Amino acid sequence: PKPENLSSLSSTLEDLSCSNPSSPTLIRSCTRGTWVRWRACPHRSHPGQRFPFRQAAPHLPESFRANPPLLQQENTGRPNDSHEYRPFTSSYIDIDSTPLFPFGFGLSYTSFSYSNLKLSRAAIAFGESLIVSATVKNEGTVKGDETVLLFVRDLVGSYTRPVKELKDFERVTLNPGESTSVSFVLNSDKLRFWTRDKEFKAEAGKFNVWIAKNA
Repeated sequence: PKPENLSSLSSTLEDLSCSNPSSPTLIRSCTRGTWVRWRACPHRSHPGQRFPFRQAAPHLPESFRANPPLLQQENTGRPNDSHEYRPFTSSYIDIDSTPLFPFGFGLSYTSFSYSNLKLSRAAIAFGESLIVSATVKNEGTVKGDETVLLFVRDLVGSYTRPVKELKDFERVTLNPGESTSVSFVLNSDKLRFWTRDKEFKAEAGKFNVWIAKNA
């Protein structure tokens, strides 16, 4: 609704809240319809500034027209945002195609930086593993918790694979100015996926690895 119609929206939300204790929450925009379908974080606490930590949640869309975006979305043939023909793709040109709130998004009283990403080895064979690590630092002035996420992308799978797949996570608590090294074990078992032949297997190939606060 338009800004002058916000009072009617408020009344609608109040009615919905009275009929259902799992109340819908208006977070940012006034896009019609989206907020009835989504709560702040379905089945998780609201990612607001009242909490010192962040809970992972599904992507929240910029508009109901782009709903529902997926965490494990597959690769497409569309050019990237910097491509000269980007405005002429089949996506919407009046809104950003990226999520309004990416998977893992959350607010905190402090902020964290990531640096020094390392792999213990460049390649592994089936049955082997490597260590992926990064340094996380509390850059703020208060103590806080951070949920560190490990993502992987299979670049050359025999089937189309997600552009970013969550493989592990760890929650750390840091004092102001404190830093720590967060490590994950990545082995061939974590690279397995279900094929159309109902086989759960890993394949040889090339992979991108990220350690990040959200997708």
